[in-house]
Amino acid sequence: MLTVWARTRDGRPLIVAVHHVDGFTWKIIGARDMSDAERADFTRWEQTQ
Repeated sequence: MLTVWARTRDGRPLIVAVHHVDGFTWKIIGARDMSDAERADFTRWEQTQ
């Protein structure tokens, strides 16, 4: 399983969990909003990109 931390086009920070199926095919296992602490970490990371 892999988690992807990203923002929607509207700026909503989400964590999406995916499972590799085959080749370029991935299955979404679940998604949730980031916690306050996760959002702070992610925002700091974004500022270095």
